[in-house]
Amino acid sequence: MKKTTGKIGNVILSGSGKRLPKIFNICKTMGDIDGSLPTIIIGLQESKAILGRHFSILNKRPKNKMWWTYKNTERNYEYEEDMKDFYRHCLQNKLGKIQYRYVDFTRYKYSKMKSFIAYMRSKKNKVCFITRDRNFVFIYVPTDSIVLGLSLNLLEYCGIPKDKSLRRLKSNESNTFMKDTAFLDGTMREVIGNDTHYIPVLSYLFSTE
Repeated sequence: MKKTTGKIGNVILSGSGKRLPKIFNICKTMGDIDGSLPTIIIGLQESKAILGRHFSILNKRPKNKMWWTYKNTERNYEYEEDMKDFYRHCLQNKLGKIQYRYVDFTRYKYSKMKSFIAYMRSKKNKVCFITRDRNFVFIYVPTDSIVLGLSLNLLEYCGIPKDKSLRRLKSNESNTFMKDTAFLDGTMREVIGNDTHYIPVLSYLFSTE
């Protein structure tokens, strides 16, 4: 078994199948998996062969961190539903400990506001994601395992235009701005749902693969 970086789970897949995002460690055998991550085996016969006596047609999760499902060519509906569940499990396993904090600076005391500004000006690596409507920016700080949510609308309401706020963020060379979300496949987008703060975290994981 091996250690991987920038991955959230293992997928054991022999032969061809639906294309999966690179955030998964795609393997052909058990010897290729990262044992610290959840694993799903795709294919009925492959699952029987790998799981042996632990295999059950009624239990898609027979062992700790080990799942199985049909190939999409065998039972597509079950494949789609099982993969959504696996995506959710992997995200929670990998990202569940990351804090999310909405920055309600209207409630901050002067001293706390100064600390926040200093934090944003620091040289800590930060990954920034601006929502499509330019109403919000999510800022992931990997070293602190935290995502900060900053309302650009609220800043504008307080007299700081959105463009000015973004220029200040971009003036810090330690801040990286995401260009797009093309790295997310349809299933990942569906699973993330309203948990938009996960997007800059996943972008960072992709960049470290």
